[in-house]
Amino acid sequence: MLQDTSTLWIGIDPAATSTGLAFIHHDRLSVVRVQPRDLRGSARLAFLRNKFNDAFERNKQQVIYACIEGPAISACNRADTLGQVRGIFLLALEDVGATITVVSPTTLKKFATKCGNASKEGMIKAAYVKWGRYLQNDEADAAWLAQLAFSLSTNTVDTRAQLEVLSGIRSPKTKPIIRFKVKTNV
Repeated sequence: MLQDTSTLWIGIDPAATSTGLAFIHHDRLSVVRVQPRDLRGSARLAFLRNKFNDAFERNKQQVIYACIEGPAISACNRADTLGQVRGIFLLALEDVGATITVVSPTTLKKFATKCGNASKEGMIKAAYVKWGRYLQNDEADAAWLAQLAFSLSTNTVDTRAQLEVLSGIRSPKTKPIIRFKVKTNV
C-alpha cells in the first residue's frame, strides 16, 4: 500500500497511571505520555479521552491503522480499571475511523526485540536503536505499537521476527480440538 500525505499510524499502551500514545507520520515519531495523577473513576476516564483527542488533533490526518496493547494473560490485578481505560481508547479510535488491532504484550515484545519475553529495558533499548531517542517504558511500547500498525498496513518489516508477527496477526493459529474416546466397562 502506498502512503500519502494524510497517512497516520497510532500506537496506544493503555494504563490507569501512565498511558503512552505514539503517532507516526512521514516517518516522524511523536510520543505523548499521559498521567492522570490523582484522578480516579470517571474523572480519570474523561481526562484520558480528552488527552487522546488533544494529541490526535495535533497530529490529525487520515488514520489507516492503530494498534493498542491488550491485556497480559496473567493480568488480573485491577482488570476492571484497565478494561475501562482500554475501552476509552478503543471508542476514541472507532470515532476517528481507525482500523484497530489489539496486540498482546508478548506479540509486541517479539515484534520490537525478536524475543516475546523481553524486559521493559529491552523494549526501551530497542526503541533507542530504532529512533535514536530515549523513551519511557509506556512511550516505547506505544512507539512500537505505532510501528506495528505501520508494518501491518504497508507490509514493511525490518526483521524475520517482525514478519512472523505480521503473519501471526493475519492468520492466527487456532488450538486443535482434542477429542478423547472414553471406554466404559459395561
